[in-house]
Amino acid sequence: MIEPAEVDEEVEIEAPIFRTVGQALHVAYLIGSLPASAKSPLLVIIEDSYGREEPYEPPSLKGINFGNLSPLEVRGECSMITGIVERELEGLELDVILARYAHGEQRVEAMARVRDYVRPLIPEIAQKACTRIVAGMYCNKQQTRDLFSSYEIARTVGGVSASTIKRAKKEAKKIVFEVEVSAIGKLQSLFVAGGISGY
Repeated sequence: MIEPAEVDEEVEIEAPIFRTVGQALHVAYLIGSLPASAKSPLLVIIEDSYGREEPYEPPSLKGINFGNLSPLEVRGECSMITGIVERELEGLELDVILARYAHGEQRVEAMARVRDYVRPLIPEIAQKACTRIVAGMYCNKQQTRDLFSSYEIARTVGGVSASTIKRAKKEAKKIVFEVEVSAIGKLQSLFVAGGISGY
């Protein structure tokens, strides 16, 4: 009788680079927006985060595993991540991800496309108010309180009550949230399979 071969060595599974899809997207788009540097990419991110207002509440940087990757290799991984996003997602799914995580002109253009999608679904709201509602969804908490509260939007735009703005914000957030969850779900299966994120 032939005995099954014994396995002497355990196969070592490398930990993923990022803990979550959100963390991967945050870091990938942030690294892509920064000039190339010989410094450690994590140090660059940490230094850049101080004094910089993120367009959203960024995920924790805890658990990032760049391992022995050089700064150039990390930049390459981040470029691969943004490439996957732009290749695998399209339409509103791509736009909500870019509006949440991208920087500069790319982010502004994506927010405008999200606004154009949401606008017909809340017809009682003028385009100027809809622009502010969408911008408020992608700004940090302090900015939201200061510039994009229902009261402030109603006061600035005029001709519409704060309660109408509040209802429209709730509807817009629901629409965008559902699309974002779908987009993150698609990316999650790709990122986990590719060892990019743990979940």
